Order: sequence, then C-alpha cells, then structure tokens
Amino acid sequence: MRKPFALHPSALAFFLLSLGVPTTANDSGGGVTKANLDLPFDAAGGQQEEEEEAPEIVVFYGQQYEGDGVFFSCDCSGSMKGNKFRRLQTEVIKNVSSFSERVQFGIVFFAGDVVKFPSSGKPADATASMKAAALAMVNSAQLRQGTCTKEALVACLAYASQSSAKRKLIIHLSDGEHRCNGADPDAYGRETLSMVGQRNTGRAKINSICIGPSGEVNEAWMRNLAAQNGGTFARIVE
Repeated sequence: MRKPFALHPSALAFFLLSLGVPTTANDSGGGVTKANLDLPFDAAGGQQEEEEEAPEIVVFYGQQYEGDGVFFSCDCSGSMKGNKFRRLQTEVIKNVSSFSERVQFGIVFFAGDVVKFPSSGKPADATASMKAAALAMVNSAQLRQGTCTKEALVACLAYASQSSAKRKLIIHLSDGEHRCNGADPDAYGRETLSMVGQRNTGRAKINSICIGPSGEVNEAWMRNLAAQNGGTFARIVE
C-alpha cells in the first residue's frame, strides 16, 4: 500500500508562507515551527561595525600623507636660513590651520636643542584654541646652531605613543646632517636610527623630506629613516 505524501516541516513552512498563511509554533514537536522568520538575514551575526572615518589628508611640501595623528619634526638649524625657513613656517601653519578637531598633533623645531608644542610632551587636540597657540609658537620660532636629530625624533615618538589616533605619522624635514654637541656625525646618525627603531613600538610611519642643495645633504640617511619606519622619502632642492 502506497504511503500518504507528506511534506517535510521546513518545506511545509515555505509552502504556507508562499500562500500568505502565517506559520505558528507547535510544542508537540510534530508541527510547523516559526524560526526567526521576521529577523534580517544577518541578525545572527550581530550588528555590523561602523564604517571607519576617512583619514585626514596632509599636504606638506607638495607631498601627500594620510593620518589622524600628525607630528612634525622640523630642522631650524643655520642651513635653513632665509626663504627656506620662511617656507617651513608657512607649510606648518597651513597644515595646522586646516586640521579638523579629530586630529591630534605635535610640532618639534630642532637645532642644538628642541622646542616643542605642546611643551608638556602630550599631543594636542586640534581645537581652535590649541591651533592658535601652535601657530603662535611657529611664528616665534628662530634659527639656532646645531642639528640634534635624535632628540627631535624621540620627542615626536613620545607624542605618537601617547596619542589615541589610529593612523600616526611623523614628518621629518631636514638636510640629514648631524651636528649635535660635538658628537661624531656618522656614529650619531647610526645611533639615532637604532634608537628610533627601538622606540617606535607603535609603528608610526616616519616620512622624510630631504631639503638642501646637492652635495650639502645626507640623502642616504634620510632614505634609511623612512625605509626603516614604513614611511616615504622625498627630495626638495632649495
């Protein structure tokens, strides 16, 4: 004798839904069960993460960078005299002025010593008042003797390590030469690269811009700084 035709419960549920008939729960175990039919397809996976905000665009000496934690390391030794230093001030002012409030930043001017903003060593939030204070610092900066690169980069890394920004970048502008309190330039350069590598635990991208006439710059050192810290290198002849 042929057995009567019977639909599987899941097939029966689909058939009833196609006819517009609502399905109901049956505690006996043999009927049709409505199993979250009104939930969205991806409900079991939870809510999707919010989209990440686009990074801030920074254009410095014609080079484009992306980040929301931006820290400037700027040579203000005698080699930057004249229009070179005035342009440096203009470039920093232009960028700081354009930062949105979600940016954190710091500025270090270095020669034989360092002058930094904020002086506390903690990064600044780009509020209107903090940007105004930073611009005042940049406008008052003066050239000095010496080129202590290591101290400048360590100060920038300290800003970066305390920043809550997701994408941190350091922009180091210099001729790449080292004249720091009588230290041997080559040994000082090697020590600086080593120390930066050790302290850059947050892996901030360090981008270098080598500025100066041919024959008066250490381009190889500037290239190494960027290459060892995930950054880019640029050459400016002024």
